[in-house]
Amino acid sequence: MSAFKPANNDHILTDDKELRALFPKSRSTIKPPSFKGCQYLVNGEIKTFTKATEPIATAIYAGDERVVISEFARCDKEVALEALEAAQAAWDKGRGKWPNSTIQERVRAMHGFLQDYKAAREEMAELLMWDICKSKKDATDEIDRTIDFIEDTISEAVRLYNSQTNFEVSSGVAAQIRHMPVGVVLASGPFNYPMNECYTTFIPALMAGNTVILRIPRNGASPHFPTLRMFQKHFPPGAINVLSGSGREIMTPLMQSGGIDYLAFIGRSSSASALIKAHPEPHRLHSLLQMDSKDCAILLEDADVELAAKQCASGAFSFNGQRCTAIKLIWVPEKRVADFVPKFVQAVDALKIGMPWDADAKITPLCEDEKPNGLKDLIEDALKHGAHILNKNGARFAKSLASPTVVGPVTKDMKLYLEEQFGPIAPIAVYNDINEPLSWIAENKYGLQSAVFGYEPTALARVVDALAMAEGRVNINSPDKRGPDVLPFTGKKNSALGMTNAKEALKLFAIPTIVATTLGDERNLRAVEGLVKSGKSNFFNQDFVFAPS
Repeated sequence: MSAFKPANNDHILTDDKELRALFPKSRSTIKPPSFKGCQYLVNGEIKTFTKATEPIATAIYAGDERVVISEFARCDKEVALEALEAAQAAWDKGRGKWPNSTIQERVRAMHGFLQDYKAAREEMAELLMWDICKSKKDATDEIDRTIDFIEDTISEAVRLYNSQTNFEVSSGVAAQIRHMPVGVVLASGPFNYPMNECYTTFIPALMAGNTVILRIPRNGASPHFPTLRMFQKHFPPGAINVLSGSGREIMTPLMQSGGIDYLAFIGRSSSASALIKAHPEPHRLHSLLQMDSKDCAILLEDADVELAAKQCASGAFSFNGQRCTAIKLIWVPEKRVADFVPKFVQAVDALKIGMPWDADAKITPLCEDEKPNGLKDLIEDALKHGAHILNKNGARFAKSLASPTVVGPVTKDMKLYLEEQFGPIAPIAVYNDINEPLSWIAENKYGLQSAVFGYEPTALARVVDALAMAEGRVNINSPDKRGPDVLPFTGKKNSALGMTNAKEALKLFAIPTIVATTLGDERNLRAVEGLVKSGKSNFFNQDFVFAPS
């Protein structure tokens, strides 16, 4: 197929001069932030850890040196267990101050935190931009989205509370049902959305009355440091504890202790499995997991290829393709390859490469140290098995920059066919029978999202129904994405367990708990009525609560 002719003689350029020239020539030409790192929060105290540290070296080079903006503490087992002791003391087997606080008290604490978080918006966005090289616009959008999520969580907590003020009466039993906290939650989020996705794990947990140990990611730690003083100010000691360090050094001993009641984890499925296995009583461990994915897009024969090309370019390469919802494989019917591929590679080569502060930059430096080498390996493997580099600007590397690369045709012999690349490569596979991509979907061990482009109802229905059985979300004529956050964000197979939107997560981090009495004895009714009217019981608190404006 002529559309699959190599555009650059299948040459991988490992030190591209044009890409190298995009980096600052010296540190004197830039103004990176600087702040005190190596801090952590335990039991309401902000402490400094100096036993084992490493520089927070961004993926931005000034000359030949990476720009360092602070230091990162590699907290150890001793600190982790100190945090566990604080969280358990704050929980106090369900008798602690935070788990027994009223909904009004929790709302006030979270709303106060939110106001301080909003005030630090620009500072956190700047740190986020530098730390993981997310564009300034995308970094600011992530902070704003986190603000919206916190507001939604507060509103949903109030709505859930108000909806549970009534009694259920059935078969001679009167009962009130409330969602009660679980215990100590261990939360960990990913580097690519280090604020928003971290917050989708622990904010609902905290709002539900649990105590929390948050492990912040190595890449993306910087914007968390300004929040330590906010947590210290607004929440009781031990209710929220924040640590930095490797998952193996912090999370493994915490799980092995048996003191964790709930694991909220976003990362690799292999890491999630290892953590769960480390717990001595996994049968009682609650889990919320968001893990790997290999999202695909399927073009049908009547697809609008110009629309599909633009949407797939955006879906595959937004934030360098470092998104769980990035399109990681594109299926094209053989009849439409000649129409689609030229439009797609044109859209991809039009993506601006630059530094995160450059206006309209879509491709920025990769913050994972070994990512460029890993991408080269995937491209080399595809070439070895008969694929080609299809865009003229593809397969160019310099320092931490990697140009967006289109590879095809990809077949089952290639790593890109099944492996999640999590970077700026878009593989294209060709099909003659729609059963080929549908079988790929069914047999894929992941099931987060997929997209389909087409309009004819019969063909579209077949694909949508097949995808809906295997994926958490199906997108029609649009790329995979997470938002809006009011919708459930979940997946199937090895991609997810549980949901991370505000409405569902609040219920996941709490257990429906019943207090009941029989109606046959008048004394029971008077006792319950006394509980309600006296206001002595948080469980039976009947006050209608309004969310803060």
